Amino acid sequence: MKILSDIYPVGGGNFGLSHPSDGNLYLVDCQDRLLLIDCGSGIKSAIIIDNIMKDGFEPQKIDLIINTHTGWDHAG
Repeated sequence: MKILSDIYPVGGGNFGLSHPSDGNLYLVDCQDRLLLIDCGSGIKSAIIIDNIMKDGFEPQKIDLIINTHTGWDHAG
């Protein structure tokens, strides 16, 4: 699912996209690299990986993760 031309929500318990304890997670397609904003709680992270692949991206191409803060639901 795309919310802007290069931003994809790939997790978020409130949205039903991943484990209920996850904060909102976004993948940014920067053309030459992928950026993940927040990485979730770490519980059932395979769901997030599946969401990334469903959007047509290879998770191993993420080369930068930015955690918005240190809460366990964003940086677990």
